[in-house]
Amino acid sequence: AIILINIINIIFKYWKEKAQKEYIKKAFSYYLSDSVLAEILKNPSKLKLGGERKEITVLFSDIAGFTTISEKLEPEELAKKLNDYLTRMTNIVFKYGGVLDKYIGDAVMAFWNAPIADVDHALKACKTALEMQEQAGEFGVRIGINTGEMVVGNMGSQMRFDYSLLGDNVNLGSRLEGTNKEYGTKILISESTHSLISNKLITRFIDTVAVKGKEQGVKIYELRSTNYDLSFDKARELYEKGEFDKAAKIFSKIKNDPPSEVFLKRCLEGWNGIYHAKQK
Repeated sequence: AIILINIINIIFKYWKEKAQKEYIKKAFSYYLSDSVLAEILKNPSKLKLGGERKEITVLFSDIAGFTTISEKLEPEELAKKLNDYLTRMTNIVFKYGGVLDKYIGDAVMAFWNAPIADVDHALKACKTALEMQEQAGEFGVRIGINTGEMVVGNMGSQMRFDYSLLGDNVNLGSRLEGTNKEYGTKILISESTHSLISNKLITRFIDTVAVKGKEQGVKIYELRSTNYDLSFDKARELYEKGEFDKAAKIFSKIKNDPPSEVFLKRCLEGWNGIYHAKQK
């Protein structure tokens, strides 16, 4: 009888664990890459209901002028184009080991360093952004990236939940995406992200900005796939010192560079140290 009971217990535990793993695989396969999902299946406790504070790198991307684009297409054609686009973007997120948090219309939210720790989380997020730009096709894409402490975990109820993020640093990532509109840039990253990748990818300091809803300024950097005219940095230094005439002369000579055009215009308006962003 004892042997039989032990055999039944072993079989019960086996089927219980198998059922749990099948549930996790079905629930999370849509927003976890195969490699991350495999790690989760080894330790399902990482996905318990609740959150933990952890350093995370979050990425927000959005299609520029999507409303205008949608007005020119039939619903069926628009849906097909959007589905194709989101599939490409998601594949890139998974390629670099990220977690797809959610789609917000045409926007994509993804993050790195949870549920599996990754020391290169900021670098992988930035490489994802650069490849997203390459693979965006006919769409113009704006991207914002921030690294910082966030609450990550399963948020919701026992019946329904999402593995997601909470915190001010999440909001900053979203705000940086929108701030691209004001500088004509494509990818903006925060100072905290920049500090982790500055020697590995091409970046340039853009401005100190109080994003929408914030009073304190944060330094923002443009992430680039190609080099830029280094005279921009010199002009930027003069601009910060208040030597607007000298800065304007340099900015005016830099062609086909939206940030230079923005600063050239500002040179005629004065500056108080921190720019207050108008875009969300």
